[in-house]
Amino acid sequence: MLQAIAFCVDERDQVATFESASLVRVYQKCLGTWEVLREFPLIRDVSDLAATLADCLALVGDGIGSRIRSDLERLGLQVWELPGEPSELAELVWREEEA
Repeated sequence: MLQAIAFCVDERDQVATFESASLVRVYQKCLGTWEVLREFPLIRDVSDLAATLADCLALVGDGIGSRIRSDLERLGLQVWELPGEPSELAELVWREEEA
């Protein structure tokens, strides 16, 4: 079962739009707590991004755009559009995806 969730984040560590994000931060649930597994500069090529996030349940951004969203979902990555703090949103996304 996949338990990692990726977030587009800005310099304030908040979920950001795909266009304004500077990083992708991947969280994984460890002993009931969501912890940062890895982070990297946002990959703008959708195919490369989907391949890099193959171990993730979903990608969360504050705005992804319909074309990018469609391409990522076609490549097997679920996309969520939610504002906020990644560590607070991870549990919500995980529970909904696992339901």
